[in-house]
Amino acid sequence: MNRRKIIIDTDPGVDDSFAILCALADPNLEVLAIHTVAGNVPCSTTTRNALGLVKFAHAEVSVHAGSEGPLVVPAVFATAVHGISGLGSFEFTDEELAPLNAQNALESMVHILKNADEKITIVAL
Repeated sequence: MNRRKIIIDTDPGVDDSFAILCALADPNLEVLAIHTVAGNVPCSTTTRNALGLVKFAHAEVSVHAGSEGPLVVPAVFATAVHGISGLGSFEFTDEELAPLNAQNALESMVHILKNADEKITIVAL
């Protein structure tokens, strides 16, 4: 089977976490990397969530931290709605985290796309 290769660009809170787990479980998709950014919560938190999801799913996917905030305007987080972790009151423990890849999200994306021999779909959640 020829699986569609994707990079997930995300700020995993509840909604993105569900989408990531669906993508990791889909036999038609090959998740090449997960790139995190700030969104409803800071990037350090979304990265922690992505690392927890990868380990929870027993997936062999690298996680790369991206931007800590928007490029032009100040970051505005929605912790009052999504909780401090972005996952309501749930938080992954340190033991529940996959290792973080040292390469940042931009470096990872450039590396994957430059070395690809077929189309890669970027899934921006």
